[in-house]
Amino acid sequence: MISQADLLLYHEQGYIIIPDFASINECSALREHAAALVEAFDPTSEPGCLWNADLPMNHVSAHFFRESLNKASIFFESSTILSNGLMHYDKMKTAIKIGHALHDCDPVFQSFTHSLRMNQLMQALGYKTPFIAQSRYFFKQPGLKGAVHPHQDSSVVYTEPLSCCALWIALENATIENGCLWIIPNSHHNGLLSRVMNEPSASDGRRFLKFANTPPSNDNLFVPLEVKTGSAILMNGELIHQSKENKSNVSRQAYAIHFFEGFKTHTYSHDNWLQRPGGFGELTLSSNHI
Repeated sequence: MISQADLLLYHEQGYIIIPDFASINECSALREHAAALVEAFDPTSEPGCLWNADLPMNHVSAHFFRESLNKASIFFESSTILSNGLMHYDKMKTAIKIGHALHDCDPVFQSFTHSLRMNQLMQALGYKTPFIAQSRYFFKQPGLKGAVHPHQDSSVVYTEPLSCCALWIALENATIENGCLWIIPNSHHNGLLSRVMNEPSASDGRRFLKFANTPPSNDNLFVPLEVKTGSAILMNGELIHQSKENKSNVSRQAYAIHFFEGFKTHTYSHDNWLQRPGGFGELTLSSNHI
């Protein structure tokens, strides 16, 4: 899966690229299944499914987001939907993401996630009891806002000691033009810069605790990671990364998973904003394959 040299590089620079992590056929199957989920969903039945890139929370409805932690919920760009619930455009052109429990609640993504290769990867990284915090499918459609500001995943998936990592799998070619990931190599060595914590009295249920400033999106320390379909990017939870708007005429679809150590040596903080009702599930080994 990954060599000892890959592992050393991961610890040194905070990320590695794993070519051909998923096959072309698997990527195609996941894209087709995601499209089928979008096609089957009626956005007018759930006003909370809207996503607004201009809001700090992004999710228009905090309630819909919390429910999505146990579902495969679909989010649509709010500016593409009229006041009567009808859409300006085709649904696939307005879908932002599916989240946040595809790994548990959708049989196709569950099979892909709980696979032998995923278990081997987590074992190679030294996880004793890998837990999954959330899984998300990103469409990154042309013409939508969709930029993700610089951040660290451990700010949301915080454990003591720190243990978060992210696996981002390109289901289509990711380029600078269509919104590939941008990272600051070695930035994980600077520690955690902020936390997103639970705040029941807030409208969106969260508050930000900032330890140090995150670099602005135009910082020249960022480098783009252009990858081919099927490649995976493995990132340390403290690595600073972002993605920019899709300025091309093609989508940049991807599937991403956040892992953390669930063994007794680590504690998932009770004051994390990201809390899944019923608790988080462990990475297992599925007998089915897509």
